[in-house]
Amino acid sequence: MSRGYRHLTNSESLCIFRSHSCWRCLRSLRNQKFAELAGLDSPDQIYGKTDYDLAWRTEEADFFQECDRRVMDSGQAELAVVEAQQQADGQNAWLETNKVPLHNGQGDGGGIVITFHDRTERKQAEERL
Repeated sequence: MSRGYRHLTNSESLCIFRSHSCWRCLRSLRNQKFAELAGLDSPDQIYGKTDYDLAWRTEEADFFQECDRRVMDSGQAELAVVEAQQQADGQNAWLETNKVPLHNGQGDGGGIVITFHDRTERKQAEERL
């Protein structure tokens, strides 16, 4: 694994993971931050789980999977989407999310890569204005 890739996946501020088309194969791409927000100790614990197995509320998991399906079905990325999410510690956060479809060599969908960062403080400041 290259040093740049390790730096990206171990970022303290950026969460990155991959969701496969089977909806049961979440991979955190070795991102500890995402594992912690999902209520897990290690990125290795994510494999084979769905959104419903993680810290999110059922309504949130429904929404995440709906968005993921839309990206995979359309083949179009969804960028800079701001959405609410309950964290494993019970706190609510506002996330800016990017979802990009993956394709195999034949152009078939192979899942999506999802990145997000917490923008709760910014959202709260905007609401105070």
